[in-house]
Amino acid sequence: MLVVVAILGLIALVVSASIGSGSLAGRQRRAVEDIASLLSLARAEAMQVSEVREVEIGTEADRLWLRYDERDREWKETALGIAGRGRTLAETPLDRRDGATDRLRVSFDSLGRTIERVIVLDGRADGDGRLWVLSFDPVSGAVSASAGDEG
Repeated sequence: MLVVVAILGLIALVVSASIGSGSLAGRQRRAVEDIASLLSLARAEAMQVSEVREVEIGTEADRLWLRYDERDREWKETALGIAGRGRTLAETPLDRRDGATDRLRVSFDSLGRTIERVIVLDGRADGDGRLWVLSFDPVSGAVSASAGDEG
C-alpha cells in the first residue's frame, strides 16, 4: 500500500511539473536561458579561436529567434519582444513595438568581451509574462540571464 501511495505521489509530481512548464512564464524562462547559453557558447568560441563571433537575435510577431554561425534557433509562443539595450537596466529605455520585427547583433572579440551591457526582453504582452534581462559583465563579457525584478 505504501508503495502505491509513493508511486501516485511521484506521478502527481511529474504531472504538476509538466503543467507548470507549459505556462508562458516557463516558456519565456527557457527561451531566455537558452539564449544566454548560446551567447556564452559564442563568447567561448571567440576566445578559443581568437576571432570575433557575432550573434543575431530577433523577434517577429510571437517568435523569438537567434542566429549564430549558421545555427538557427527559434522559440515560438513566448510573447517576447526586444524592449531595449543599454549600459544598465535603469538607463535602458523600454520601447517594445508589438508586431514589429526587431533584431540586434551581439559581437564578442577574441578576449570574449562585448560592448553590450544589458539587453531587455519584454514578455508582458499577455499579462502572464515579465521582463527578462541579459546582462554582460563589463570586464569579462560573461553573460547571465534573470527576470527583470530579480536583479
